[in-house]
Amino acid sequence: MTGYEERTGRNPHPQNGDQKYMSYTQKRKSQKGNNLFFSWEKDLNPEQQKAVENIEGPVLVLAGAGSGKTRVVTYRIAYLIACGAASAEKILALTFTNKAASEMRQRVLSLLHSKDMKVWLGTFHSIFARILRREARKIGYTSHYSIYDEDDQLKALKDVVKNKNFELGDYSPQQIINQISSLKSRLITPELYEDMDTDILKKDMILPVYREYRDYLVRSNAMDFDDLLVNVYLLFKNNPDVLALYQKRFRHILVDEFQDTNFAQYQILLQLASKHHNICVVGDDDQSIYRWRGAEIKNILHFEHDFHGATTIRLEQNYRSTKNILKAANSVIGNNRFRHGKNLWTNRDVGEKITVCCVDSDREESGYVAQNILAEVSREKWNWDDFAILYRLNSHSRLIEDSLRSYSIPYKVVGGFKFYDRKEIKDILAYLRILVNQNDSVSLKRILNYPPRGLGKQTFVKLDEFAIKNGNNFYHSLKDVEKINGIPAKRKETIKDFYKLITKYKKLRNKVSLVELVSSLIEEIQMINQLKAESDASSVDRIDNVKELLRAIEEYTSDNPDSTIEDYITQIALITDIDDWDSNQQRVSLMTVHSAKGLEFPVVFISGLEDGVFPLSSAFEDPESLEEERRLMYVALTRARDVLYLTHSRTRWKYDSMLQCVPSRFLREIDKSTILGPGYEPSISFHSPEKKSRTAHVQSTPSNSRYQPGQRISHPDFGIGIIQTVDGTGNKTKLQILFDGGILKKLLAQYASLTILDD
Repeated sequence: MTGYEERTGRNPHPQNGDQKYMSYTQKRKSQKGNNLFFSWEKDLNPEQQKAVENIEGPVLVLAGAGSGKTRVVTYRIAYLIACGAASAEKILALTFTNKAASEMRQRVLSLLHSKDMKVWLGTFHSIFARILRREARKIGYTSHYSIYDEDDQLKALKDVVKNKNFELGDYSPQQIINQISSLKSRLITPELYEDMDTDILKKDMILPVYREYRDYLVRSNAMDFDDLLVNVYLLFKNNPDVLALYQKRFRHILVDEFQDTNFAQYQILLQLASKHHNICVVGDDDQSIYRWRGAEIKNILHFEHDFHGATTIRLEQNYRSTKNILKAANSVIGNNRFRHGKNLWTNRDVGEKITVCCVDSDREESGYVAQNILAEVSREKWNWDDFAILYRLNSHSRLIEDSLRSYSIPYKVVGGFKFYDRKEIKDILAYLRILVNQNDSVSLKRILNYPPRGLGKQTFVKLDEFAIKNGNNFYHSLKDVEKINGIPAKRKETIKDFYKLITKYKKLRNKVSLVELVSSLIEEIQMINQLKAESDASSVDRIDNVKELLRAIEEYTSDNPDSTIEDYITQIALITDIDDWDSNQQRVSLMTVHSAKGLEFPVVFISGLEDGVFPLSSAFEDPESLEEERRLMYVALTRARDVLYLTHSRTRWKYDSMLQCVPSRFLREIDKSTILGPGYEPSISFHSPEKKSRTAHVQSTPSNSRYQPGQRISHPDFGIGIIQTVDGTGNKTKLQILFDGGILKKLLAQYASLTILDD
């Protein structure tokens, strides 16, 4: 008997005879005419059917890229409801983007021929925010709490540092925020952190800042994104009755993109699933690429250990890419050690071979990409929106954008400056947040002097000092401004007028529609007139943005007639980069590989494939980081459906220096039979017809040195390597060498005992 059977008394493999499972299947088959059921055998392949029909006990679905995982999740939800295994409100389905959640919801409604359903389906953060709205008072908050984005977090931390006179040493406020976020993602509270026997994170300096930052958020009735996880975990841990309530509610749990979960998310899932054990997680360990923001690949690698008796199903049929592209992707990811292992296959044609292009410079690389997009379009085969250009680093988009503009190619940068991050939009949203949560100090300080009311820095200092002295928040200082010494009478009158404005709209918000409320507020503070008066180059665009916000609010309230102002603010706070992506725009898409995850395009260009760029040089000395970089390459390759271009450059500008580049090791890992040409660097070269001169600060190589960047050498201890840089001359020649396995070493040539392999 398995561990799962011992705990539950149920067969963890219902397809092998569980009567409850069989009854569900028989019921479905006997009711094929019922419009609640769907064309099962026609819509799903055999492995997908197994993933959908195994509804009792823990299930791990290893879904390769393009294998139909979203289809499996949506069909499983519909199946649970249609066969009577669970009512809609008993199902919890979690994913990572609003876009994915919306798509799933629409698919389920379509399958069930329904216009409404009560499944708790959404992102981790949106679902947990919903729970916390209901249970906030149990953790010292009110249900009207604000959600702080990264900009708000930074402002809150700076307030803490200023008010408490903290010394941060060499750390920047952003670095402190990152450290605190890392601690939270591992559920390490200030109290737990204090007891930890470590000084890796400079605990003596960070601990008091962390504690005060946490208290600042509580006083402001605000949570950052990490708090939406930490506070749900603590809510369940410290309130067994509340945990029992949600365990009873969520009899079936489904998790999409499970490989992206962090420690906190997984612990909450363990809490919720510990009663019924009906948890189905769908993911691909080969696409775990968010370690830098706390994702734990071991969650998916250890799932079968944590849920004994779990059924594991592999989805390996790819419906997206050609055979050549899949073969290339499989050959790369096969070099990783820490993976479950799967081999994607497809019924599609072999397809075109992959084009690998080596150019002389990064500028020529961008020109090559632009010209080949034009060439592909000229064949009348593709539209602009069929193309994606992927890169490892955001900074690499500039030259590509320059080239696209020079060739009049329309494009959109995904993950760039978001609409809701624009100043004028954040100003309006800050007003709305204050109408909901008067304790939100960050929002309050943002709008107290916007539009300009003549309040200077010293006024803010006096308000802050009064709040701290009386143990209150910033809003109470406004209310009691007459009691504060050092603020001129005229400024006090201004503050009282602002307080009256906020009070007026707080009363009005439940009497008029959200569109009417925002329109009236914008008019009363004369925001449009203020923007017109600025009359700079961007003022027209900023006015258009304000009008676009009103249109967006109108659309939201039309689609969600029963929503509240809190619902709208929460929805805006949890928008992700990929939620802004519109597949219907006739533009070439530019994005980092991280942003491209979950998307697909007929034609894909992957640029900057050099060691030190992709993979990053920081990954060379850490096997786990290098494996994550390889997974990132796998994700990039599998975004392509039909045509794939891989580009790298012999030289690349970094700051004020031109670096000699070595082709990415990932190019050497690609099966050569899939590449157009003899090997990883085929005889395909590109030279821009118009090279622009630029003052170069090239890393010099001494003319009398027998060593050159790019040479392959052999070392008696470290093995085969490639010379990255050469500094100095004669007996003082120093070499930086990248050895196989990702080991980067600096050696003195005189004593290195090197053998040149391709002299």
